[in-house]
Amino acid sequence: MARADPGAGGDAPSMSIAERCAFSLLPALALGGVLWLLASFALPLDVRLAWIPALGVGFDLHIDGLAVLMLLMITGVGVAVFTYAGGYLDGHPQQRRLYVLLTMFIRGLTIALLYAGARRCAAGANPCPGDTGHAGHAGHAGIAATTGRTR
Repeated sequence: MARADPGAGGDAPSMSIAERCAFSLLPALALGGVLWLLASFALPLDVRLAWIPALGVGFDLHIDGLAVLMLLMITGVGVAVFTYAGGYLDGHPQQRRLYVLLTMFIRGLTIALLYAGARRCAAGANPCPGDTGHAGHAGHAGIAATTGRTR
């Protein structure tokens, strides 16, 4: 069966209830993960992962009380939006595309909120790796904090 081109005005097959439930489970699982994190670990929680050790590239996450509050808001509103969009856009030809874009948006917000390297460097709390003694600023904070190289 050929899939209709959404840009051509044709009708794409609508999503089944199982597909909508599967997409709605994504933010619900994220919300459950945040609640599990809150119940299991003492805050603040710092996670340091060596992403590409040969180049000195790392990935640092910082989770404190404010970050947990924002994570609860992001994932809680995500559950509500996914649930509402499933019923409101029932049969719309680009419903799958909306779910994919919403999922990417939620993940992007979560990573931006938790990424600690640029935040610490931009706030000037800790000197940026590779800096020559001055406090970091937002212009180069993300690159300096992740690569460990100077400008």
